Parts: sequence; structure tokens; C-alpha cells
Amino acid sequence: MEEDLVDALNALEQAKADFAIIATNTMHHIYDSLVKRTNIPILSLVDAVCDHANKLDINKIGLLGTKFTMTHDFYPNALAKAGIETLVPSPENQTIVNDIIFDELVKGIIRDESKSKYLKIIEELVDQGAQGVILGCTEIPLLIKQEDLKIHVLDSSKIHAEAALKYALE
Repeated sequence: MEEDLVDALNALEQAKADFAIIATNTMHHIYDSLVKRTNIPILSLVDAVCDHANKLDINKIGLLGTKFTMTHDFYPNALAKAGIETLVPSPENQTIVNDIIFDELVKGIIRDESKSKYLKIIEELVDQGAQGVILGCTEIPLLIKQEDLKIHVLDSSKIHAEAALKYALE
């Protein structure tokens, strides 16, 4: 998979693209490696989310995503560098979040029961001090919106797209 991404990034560079994005959270676990293996600038989704959280003065944030995203350190490490503590759901709740993503959301299935489960999981993160929640999977915004919560909702895909637009216009 990494080799395929390197080839694609090199093809973008050959085509004279100004920059590239990796429009998925999970693949950012190899972001640093990709940056070292290509010359085209790659706009980091994770860094864009960190910058956005800093602008909101968040110092403790919840992270929802695939189990891979919630259990690996690429988000927590980047957030820590930005002075932000990362909270993730319990292992049991990580399984619930992950299963809803893969069994429902990627198939276009939106269920009120699943939304209620997500809101309960987010509330547990708020009880631990989360001032916001990162929707760290492109499908989660199908289920959770800012109007559903009183804390900040950081839609990683939207934040990344806005950062890419800003970068392109500058």
C-alpha cells in the first residue's frame, strides 16, 4: 500500500501538481514516511485538525475513528506536540464505534440507535474533560453533526478540505 501511495505521489509531482493530500485518517499513520520518500508537499490532515483545535483553544479532545485510528499514536503524538491531550473511548466502546463504521456507515446505513450509541460514547469523553471531539473517520459525519453536541465537533475531512483550499489559494 505504501509503495502504491509513493508511486501516486511521484506521478502527481511529475504532473506538476503543487501539493497533494491524503484524504483519509487511517493512512496518516504512514504520513512521515511518505513525506521522506517524495518531493511533493503533502498537506497533513492530522496537522490541519491540530491547528483547528488550537484555534478553538481546546486542550483536551476526544477521538473517534476506526479502531486502528483510535489505538495508534499518530493523532495523539501530533496533538501532544500542539499541547492537546487525546482521549479515546474504552476498548469496548472502540469496538462499537468501529463496528458501526464498517457494518453501517460505509454501506450508507444511518440508524438512530447507532447515533445514540455514539452520543453516549462522546458524553463519556466529555465527562473525562473533552472540550471537543474529532470525527476521525470520513464516514462519522454522516451520523454526528455539530448541532448534536454542545462541545466542538471537528470534522476531520471538512477541516482538511478547507486547509487544502486555503493552501491552494495562497
